[in-house]
Amino acid sequence: DKNYEILWKFENDGSIKANPVLDEEIMAIYICLSDGKICALDFRGKLLWEKFCGRVNKTPLIHGDKIIMISEDNLLFCLNKNYGNLKWFFTLKNSAFDMGVILDKLVVGCAQGYIILLDVFNGRALGGFKISDENIREIREYNNKILAGFENGKYYLIRA
Repeated sequence: DKNYEILWKFENDGSIKANPVLDEEIMAIYICLSDGKICALDFRGKLLWEKFCGRVNKTPLIHGDKIIMISEDNLLFCLNKNYGNLKWFFTLKNSAFDMGVILDKLVVGCAQGYIILLDVFNGRALGGFKISDENIREIREYNNKILAGFENGKYYLIRA
């Protein structure tokens, strides 16, 4: 079809491990690769920066000037989304499956029903609690509350 034209392509030696994240504020695309790198591209396909963060297999989260990722090694990385420099990191005790920012707290849903709360600005632990023995697969914000979805199909609404 003559209406479509490839404008650019990005090639690398590995596969993509998580859904790319589009940041329309600074016109960037963040891609997590199987070799452990995250790459930031502008919307013309030009590489802005790349950083090794370990294998990220969950879709990163953008909050303000930050991009936050969960690695397969149970590490949370927070990078400056404009330059790729490390702002903070945190080591989790359990595997993490999803995360969201609610009232400036990074809420991380983990294996065995744990929710971990971190200060989104500096990565400092604010606490945590256990809800169930099932893995938490989904974290969403609803009216300044935590909506946690579990792999067994149950959902809990929790005051943040």
